[in-house]
Amino acid sequence: MRSQFEAQARESAERYSLPVEGFLALIGVESAWNPNAVSPAGAQGLGQLMPPTAADMGVENPFDPEQNLNGSAKYLDWLRTWTAAQEPEIEQSPRLHWAAVLASYNWGPGNWRSAMRAGSDWPERLPSETEAYVGRLLPIFAGSQSEKPPLGILALGAFLLLALA
Repeated sequence: MRSQFEAQARESAERYSLPVEGFLALIGVESAWNPNAVSPAGAQGLGQLMPPTAADMGVENPFDPEQNLNGSAKYLDWLRTWTAAQEPEIEQSPRLHWAAVLASYNWGPGNWRSAMRAGSDWPERLPSETEAYVGRLLPIFAGSQSEKPPLGILALGAFLLLALA
């Protein structure tokens, strides 16, 4: 089923400046590209959005592939901004930042925030399912060149260019 929805998934990822291959992998892990997938917890569609999250992302019909893919990409983008706001230093490590985004997508942002506030060893506090999920997707997300560079990295780069000029 992937080929049926891949072009739309790529477009959704690009719209939100997400690593395209990472987003495609996430959809594969979440739903095996089944637009009618429903998890035991009630997550729905290709990106397995929970109904309140789908509504927050403007998704009226979570089983509509285009709406779900756009909503899932929008949610990942929102989580990227939100996790950085919760822990600003996280942007200094794109790998750690993507780990936080993926853990939040899978486990829920409130759970991630609670674990993060309990200590900097939050990756060790993830449930085994979330740890496996992050472990599977992180190499694809963190290894991508299409992600937005963190503002701190941009500022450091500009400083170094000026200092070395």
